[in-house]
Amino acid sequence: AVDQRVDLLPLGVGDAPVRGGAATVAAMTGFAGAIRLASDTVSSYAYKSFTTIPGVTYTLSVVVEMEDGLPPSLANASASAAANSFTLTLFSSVTSPTRYVVQDLGGGRYRVSVTGVAPASPGTNFGVAKLLTNDTRALRISGYQLEQADAASTYTPTTTTPVAHVASGTRERFI
Repeated sequence: AVDQRVDLLPLGVGDAPVRGGAATVAAMTGFAGAIRLASDTVSSYAYKSFTTIPGVTYTLSVVVEMEDGLPPSLANASASAAANSFTLTLFSSVTSPTRYVVQDLGGGRYRVSVTGVAPASPGTNFGVAKLLTNDTRALRISGYQLEQADAASTYTPTTTTPVAHVASGTRERFI
């Protein structure tokens, strides 16, 4: 099986052509770049456009550090709830945080992913939003990866150059 992957924002905010609110350049050790999202008088977000295939399953994953050192709060089904720290955006739509898979990476870092099937007319924005009504804690995000897959696989940093990866005898193409 061919697994299509793309590191959406390898260089952080400079790679996020669709952004707004308090989305600024940040640093995260081990990553080429990162984006900081903070509370603002409007929603803060960082997206990148990517064309998908209707009916195909995609998984978006990101690595998150909350600036207060605590885990992200993602307990409410409503993306806009104050009980949530942020929301992931698939196909230009916010998603329910209760669908997220959260993996504790240690050191205050968490990999957060969500999976969905591209609708008949899929939107093209993928990324993270800190909605006006979410909690007020600032966060840093990096490691954006979009995969044509049912779940997030190992994070593989890429740039604009495709990378070939062979795992378990299966050739996987990263784009």
